[in-house]
Amino acid sequence: MKKFCIGFILLVCCICTYCIRDNNNFVFSYLSNISNVEYCYVSRTSVNEAKSIKTGGYTFSYFGEYDSKIRDFSFLEARFYGDKNLIMQIINDLSLQVCFCEGFEDIYIVYCYTPNLSKYCSSHGGKVNVQFAFCDDKITLGYPMIYTGY
Repeated sequence: MKKFCIGFILLVCCICTYCIRDNNNFVFSYLSNISNVEYCYVSRTSVNEAKSIKTGGYTFSYFGEYDSKIRDFSFLEARFYGDKNLIMQIINDLSLQVCFCEGFEDIYIVYCYTPNLSKYCSSHGGKVNVQFAFCDDKITLGYPMIYTGY
């Protein structure tokens, strides 16, 4: 009976781990509809086949397109061109909850949350896992937050 209970607990843990896997793909695959998107994977390990910069214990790997096979990253960012209307369109299309907005000088920042992504940061008294920054005509989208700067 003891072996059965242990086996059952392990089975439940495996099923939960499989079901709760991070699904960042729905945010970044949406960006395939937008031209000239550049991606930056920030991780503790190197990603082969990429232009990479290592600093401060992190490796910044740059790609010209989203690679859903890369799973070992701490932060993921995308940069592309557009305006505030494009940010609002992405927020509406992906049903993101806007938690907080701020702007200073020529930078506009939007903090969002969606329960469809497992990683999040605490900011402004709530959970944040998608962040946008808009400056001139450049948009930076970060998951769970922008790490490299605006």
